[in-house]
Amino acid sequence: MIDPSTRPSTSGTRGQSSRRKINPRKPNAFGFLGLIFRRLDWPLVPLVLGLVLGSIMVERLTAGASQILRLADLVNRPVSGLLAVVIVVVIVFALGSTVWQRFRNV
Repeated sequence: MIDPSTRPSTSGTRGQSSRRKINPRKPNAFGFLGLIFRRLDWPLVPLVLGLVLGSIMVERLTAGASQILRLADLVNRPVSGLLAVVIVVVIVFALGSTVWQRFRNV
């Protein structure tokens, strides 16, 4: 039987295998994590999306963050300005309702 890691490559490189060796602990760890998620009845989709899109999101966020030079750059477009206003309103409302409940109960 031929070991797949020593099989000759067809990609044109001489003597180098086109397949990388996979550490057998990684698939086992993800399988065990999936089992835990199923036993706890947690959804697997966020985990898979995080694994697939995580590195892409980090790359895009760091590229976008490097373009912010001052605070006004965060709200210089209509959509980002609207989102900033909504975030501020939600935070103020949450804090205000908490303070209102505490003073009302005293």
